[in-house]
Amino acid sequence: MGIDIVEELISSNKKNYFNKNINFLTKDIVNFYTDEKYDLVLIRDFFIHINNSDIIQILKNLKNMRIKYVALNNYNIEQNKDVIIGQHRKVNLLIEPYNLPNPIFSFKDHENDKFLYLYKLEDLNRI
Repeated sequence: MGIDIVEELISSNKKNYFNKNINFLTKDIVNFYTDEKYDLVLIRDFFIHINNSDIIQILKNLKNMRIKYVALNNYNIEQNKDVIIGQHRKVNLLIEPYNLPNPIFSFKDHENDKFLYLYKLEDLNRI
């Protein structure tokens, strides 16, 4: 399942990749909820474009869904800045205002200070 708020992107993905196992929805992920069960949710290159309160809301929503693992981008920066939606900045989920625990697994992404962190959703009790 792929989710994005941009209808043109979802239409293109449906045209090119849709099959019985792959689907795409136009949704606002900040307010998204599903009862479906998923092993993994990947949120990559998204939190850098939305404000801190929306990130916290997404993490809270995920905790209420039937998801085993979540993979999230993280940057090794010392302070999180807030942004207006659509702007760009790096986000460190291990520090204020998120304070997530250390992930169960991480690997370096394509940028020097960018990582992908894997969490068991049940371990995100601080949000």
